[in-house]
Order: sequence, then structure tokens, then C-alpha cells
Amino acid sequence: MAQNLRAIKAEGRIVLELENGGAKTKDLPDLPLQDGDSIFVPRKPGTVEVLGSVFQSNSFIYKPNRTVNDYILLAGGASQTAETSDTYVIHADGTASNKVHGWFASLGGARVQPGDTIVVPESLDHSSWRQSLKEWTAIFYQFGLGAAGLKVLKD
Repeated sequence: MAQNLRAIKAEGRIVLELENGGAKTKDLPDLPLQDGDSIFVPRKPGTVEVLGSVFQSNSFIYKPNRTVNDYILLAGGASQTAETSDTYVIHADGTASNKVHGWFASLGGARVQPGDTIVVPESLDHSSWRQSLKEWTAIFYQFGLGAAGLKVLKD
């Protein structure tokens, strides 16, 4: 399976890693093109999308001074099952970030650019040790009933 994944060639979007949304044609890197290649330059987006474990996933109009936390609050905030420490931003250029560097920095205070998508993932660990204990107890109980039933049938 892993070998199959390694053999897959990337197709589609190429991340150009431009400095900012105001880049000009002269700022584009030299890309070798092949016959059949095409370049599509989308219009400049005017929204920011918030997805995942929030109360109302939606697209919001971009405002220059809003942060990641501001947009999450516009979406009703993170739900109780959200894993807010794993929140990440997919930037309009295709790159993604989940950390802001610096002392006392967090992604929540990071500025957002137009076209970015903020993803608040769902926590994968919903069960407690008590819930796990109940499940295992039920399994052993059913196993014991099955063993007792077989003994009765055998005798």
C-alpha cells in the first residue's frame, strides 16, 4: 500500500510560494511547461472559509484585521468535540500552516489572507477509560454466557 502511494505523481495545483497576495507576473518563478500544460489564474478571492468542528461551517467576507480566532468565533466557535490545538490554515496558494513561530505565539492570533481556509479538526478520542472498561466488561460477559451455553449443550 505504501509503495502504491509513493508511486503516485502529483497532478493539478502547483504551490508557487509567492510573498503576498499582491504579487505581479514578474514575481512568478520559471516553470518548465510541457505540451498540454495550462495555467489558470483564479480571481482574487474575497472570502475566508471556516470548516470542521465549529457550530456553523461557512464562508465569511474577508476583513484585513481579523485573526483565525475571529473567524472561528464568527462560525459560532469551536464545538465541544473540537481539537482546537490541531487547528490549521490552508492558504489560498495551497500551502498549509498549523503553527505560528515566536514566544507565546499561537495560530489563533495569526492574520488570515483572502482565500484562506481555517480547519478545526474533530477530536478523535471521544471515549474515556470508563467507557472502554464498560465495553470490555460487556465483551467478557457475553463471552462467559457463550461458554456457559456451550457447556450446557455439551452436557
